[in-house]
Amino acid sequence: MKLKKDSNIVKLALDFYSMQMKWTFWYLIVVFALSIIASFFLSDITEWERGIVESIYSASKIYLAIVALFTCFAMLGFSVKNGITRKDYFHGTAIAAIGLSFSIIIIGSILSFIFSLFDFDALSSGVSFLDTRSTWIVPIGSLSLILLSYYIAGWIIASGYYRFGGLKTISFVMIGISFVSIIGLLWEHGIEYYIESTLLFSTDNIPIIYKFGVTLALIGLALWLVRLITKRIPIKIE
Repeated sequence: MKLKKDSNIVKLALDFYSMQMKWTFWYLIVVFALSIIASFFLSDITEWERGIVESIYSASKIYLAIVALFTCFAMLGFSVKNGITRKDYFHGTAIAAIGLSFSIIIIGSILSFIFSLFDFDALSSGVSFLDTRSTWIVPIGSLSLILLSYYIAGWIIASGYYRFGGLKTISFVMIGISFVSIIGLLWEHGIEYYIESTLLFSTDNIPIIYKFGVTLALIGLALWLVRLITKRIPIKIE
């Protein structure tokens, strides 16, 4: 019985992953094309330092949050109506999200490697905020987890809206924003830089292994929250 249940989760995860990768394939083509155009035209105006990995990573944060929103609204009710338990839906979506996040960064890294073979430095440079000697493991791991956090943030917002609706959704929006801001505070300097400037310490001094540990713990906590929201979520009949 357990083997059958596990196989259902795997099949669901593969279905969700395949569906979202089809969207992502076209999305990556657009980002790739825009990155090449920008590297040629903007290099005459200013020094272009953003590699293909960083371009894909930056754009994919919002993209994955939108994918999570759409997937929740489109697939939660559909899945439950077709006999899939909420628990299986949760596990399948979580596994697909992990695969999607890592796939995006791995594809970007492969493209970056190909560009480096042709000495195309404009698109083969690394990620500006990652100060590490690691070429593959740390960048792929950290960037993928950051992207995963954006997917989960979108999932939290969508699940909260689906279950509670109305003004209560604002609280889930704040939770989602706070979640990705804390993750960002650990790894990069965007809006989080202004938060960090008020602290008595710099997150730059935190060892990489601790950053991974805290990030994984926060992701686990956020997934627990999603599971809590969706565990007995009423399905809307349309």
